[in-house]
Amino acid sequence: MKTIYPLMLLGLLAGWLAGCASSSANRLALQSALESKVGIQILHLDWRVTAQGLLVQGQLAGQPDYQGLPGEHLDLQLISPTGQVLAEQNIGFYPSPILLTRGNAGRAAFSNQFALVPPPGSTVRVTVAHHNHPARGGA
Repeated sequence: MKTIYPLMLLGLLAGWLAGCASSSANRLALQSALESKVGIQILHLDWRVTAQGLLVQGQLAGQPDYQGLPGEHLDLQLISPTGQVLAEQNIGFYPSPILLTRGNAGRAAFSNQFALVPPPGSTVRVTVAHHNHPARGGA
């Protein structure tokens, strides 16, 4: 019986380490550049490598001066370490407009799947925008 517990502990530890290794393998060493504007604050940005490329997700908050402007969206860019724009995409967020309740900051989420994985050291740039411009497709 004394032999079983150390073996179980060793098995749990090995499983935990394998889980950490697989999740860190999906995490790419990138930088972020966040530009909050027009009453919207970017609260959180995360990314991970999937079978389809790079998945970028995040969370926004509406500030007290948020007005829910027409055409508001996010401009996402993947920028190489040398400054080259590798991919760009204009996306919406949900809910839009962000719902504010009695002056409290409402929340919204966004997600985009890029069809490529940028090299380590690249930058994920997220800019809150409300201007109209031609839609840009992702890579």
